[in-house]
Amino acid sequence: MKNIKCLLIIILILSISGCTLNKELNIKDDYYDYINKDLLKKEKIKEGEYTWSTFSEVQDKVDNQTDDIIKKLISNNTNPNLNIIYSQLLDTTTRNDDDISSLKPYLNKIDSSNNIKEFINNAIYIENNLNIDIFTNIKVDSDFKDTTQNITYFYPITFDFGTSADYYVDEDYMSYKALIKQYGIKILKKYGYDTKTSREISTNITNMYNDIAENSLLSSDLEDISKYYNIITKDNLQKIYTNLDIDYYLKEKGLSNEIKFSIVDINNYKTLNKYLTDNNLQLLKEYVKLKILENYSIYLSEDYSNLIYELNNNFSGINKDTDTKEDKANNIVKSLFEYDINNYYQKEYFTDEEKDYIEKMINDIISYYEKDIDSFCDDCKERLLKNPLRILDCKVDADNEKIKNAPSILDYLSDEEKEFFSQLQKYLDVLDVDYEIDSSLVRGLDYYTNT
Repeated sequence: MKNIKCLLIIILILSISGCTLNKELNIKDDYYDYINKDLLKKEKIKEGEYTWSTFSEVQDKVDNQTDDIIKKLISNNTNPNLNIIYSQLLDTTTRNDDDISSLKPYLNKIDSSNNIKEFINNAIYIENNLNIDIFTNIKVDSDFKDTTQNITYFYPITFDFGTSADYYVDEDYMSYKALIKQYGIKILKKYGYDTKTSREISTNITNMYNDIAENSLLSSDLEDISKYYNIITKDNLQKIYTNLDIDYYLKEKGLSNEIKFSIVDINNYKTLNKYLTDNNLQLLKEYVKLKILENYSIYLSEDYSNLIYELNNNFSGINKDTDTKEDKANNIVKSLFEYDINNYYQKEYFTDEEKDYIEKMINDIISYYEKDIDSFCDDCKERLLKNPLRILDCKVDADNEKIKNAPSILDYLSDEEKEFFSQLQKYLDVLDVDYEIDSSLVRGLDYYTNT
C-alpha cells in the first residue's frame, strides 16, 4: 500500500506541475516549477518504471557503475563464487533442465519427518544449510547498550516471501497479502500439487501466519529500540520456546558459547512455539517446503523465477518486465556479493581526498560523542557505531547541548564543494529567495552531491 500511496502522490504532483506549466510562472510562488520547467517538460517515466525523479537519475548512474564493476570482477575472477553464480544465473537452459533437483534433498528431508522431533532436527539442518529462518531469525551484533560486548538477537521470524507482520494485520497491506497468497498457490502448483490442494495448503499456512502476526510487533514498533531490547537468560529462552530444545538448537547454530540473548519480539516466538506439536506436523512440513521454494525460486528454472519477478512487478505496479537476463543476474549478484562490490566501488569512484574527508569527519564525530554517549538514548548509542551522522537527526535528544554544538558537516566540504555551495547561495540571494543553512540536516545525504 505504501508503494501505491507513493505512486498516487507522484501522479498528483505531476498533474499539478502540468497545470502550473500552462500558466506564466512566478519564481517566488512557483519556485520548484520555475527552476525545473525545462526538466519537467523533457523527462518521461521510462517503460517498466512507475516514477521518475532526480533520485532515479542518480540511482541509474550508480547501477551502471555497479554493473561495470561486476563485469570487472568477473573478468578478473576476483571472487570465484561470484563467477560461478553469475554464469549459472545466465545459463537458463541448464536451470530449466535441473528444475528443482538441487532442492529435492531438502524437500524430501522435510517430507520424511515422521514426528515433531524428526521434523525439528530436519528443519534445523535446513536452516543452517539454506539460511532460511524457520524457528528463529538470529543475528549476532554489538549490544545496543554496551558496544564493548556482542549479543545474540532473536529478531521476528519472517512470513511469506520475507514479509513482516504488517502484511497480515494492517488493512493498508491487505491487497498485498492477497497477492502474496496468490503467488504462493502458483508456486505450490508448479511444485506438483493440484489447484485444490494448493489452495488448502496456502490457506492453512496463511491462517498460521495470521495468528502469529496478530501477536507480533509491527514495523512501527520495531523503530523504537526500547520496545524490543529484552535481555533474557538461556533458561528463560527455553521457557519461551518450550517445544524446542534450546541447548541443542544453539549448539547446532554454533552459538552454544553465547551467554547474552535478546528476543526482539517475545510473542512472535511464543505463538510459533505453540504450533510445534505432532498435531501440526503436516502443516509445518508444508510451511517449510513453501519457505524453501519461495526463497530459492529466483535461482531455479524460469517457470519458478518468472513467478518471483512477476510478483515483484505487481508489487511495484509495473505491467511489463523490461529487465534483461543480464540485468536480473546483476541484481542478484549485487545482493549476494555486496561487500566485494562496495569495496571495489570505493576504490574506483572515490578519490583519496574524498575518502580522507569522509574518514576525518566520521572519526571526529565519533570522538566527539563517545565520551558522553551514555547520556544519549538507545537509538543514538546504536547510531554511533552504524551511522554517526544520524545522531543529529535524533528526536529524543534534540535539545541536548552536545548535539547543538556538534562538529558541522560544513567544516568537511572539499574546496570544490565549498565553491559550489557559495555560488548556490549567491544565486538565491540575487533571486531574493529566503533560505536557512541547517548544518544538522542529515536526511537524504546519500542521494546528494555538493548540496
